[in-house]
Order: sequence, then structure tokens, then C-alpha cells
Amino acid sequence: MYARRFDEAVDQAKKTYDLDPNFIGGKNWLCHTYDMKGMYAESLAIAEKSLDSDMPFLADAGYAYAKTGQRNRYRELSIGGRKAKEESM
Repeated sequence: MYARRFDEAVDQAKKTYDLDPNFIGGKNWLCHTYDMKGMYAESLAIAEKSLDSDMPFLADAGYAYAKTGQRNRYRELSIGGRKAKEESM
């Protein structure tokens, strides 16, 4: 990805993700490679699945939301997440 060979980076990230879809590093890397290639819908599909987990990809989701003109959606997520955290304390 850093060599700007995005097609190859996406292929490799998909292989890693397919080996273990629960591996956080693989999901995160796939989101990043999709973002670098401008495939924001694909990145959001993975990032949104993580939002209800213990390890939400807020940064990945936020970036893709911003690039697709959905900044308010990210604000809702980040504010909602902070409120839920405060209520659990």
C-alpha cells in the first residue's frame, strides 16, 4: 500500500481477512487499503460491522463517512459512544 500499488495491497489484505475474518489487524488493514483506493462503501461495510464490538473501528468509519459526505453520521457515532461510556461508569 505504501508503494502506492493499491490493487496488490487490496488483494493481499483480502487474503489476510479471508484467512481469519475475526482478526482485527486484517480487518483494519483491509479498511485502510479500501480507503486508499477510494472504495469507501467497502471500507464502511467492514468498519460498520465492528461498531457494536469491543473494538470499534471509529477512525476507519469516520474517514469513510467523511469522504462520502456523511460527516453527521460519524458525529452521531462518536457522541453516542461517549454517552454510552459515561452511562456505564
